[in-house]
Amino acid sequence: MQGTENTATLLGRVAMSLLFIHGGWGKLLAPAATQAMLASHDLPMVKYGWMLAVPSNWAAGWRSCSGCSPVRWGWCWRYGASPPP
Repeated sequence: MQGTENTATLLGRVAMSLLFIHGGWGKLLAPAATQAMLASHDLPMVKYGWMLAVPSNWAAGWRSCSGCSPVRWGWCWRYGASPPP
């Protein structure tokens, strides 16, 4: 059972990281579309938002693959504490 759980965890982490990394590439290769989406939400300085969106997607992908899930990382960032178990 332990081997199956480890394999499933690994596959889940790789799948999650691929989603984030693919999203980062999409934002990098289509900056006008990303900036238009940010502008449609009335966000100021869309160029800087795009410059922040690409590396944050890639970082989320690498964090997912390394075992630190984006949800747990977001909890830590928002509340300044360890997430609940």
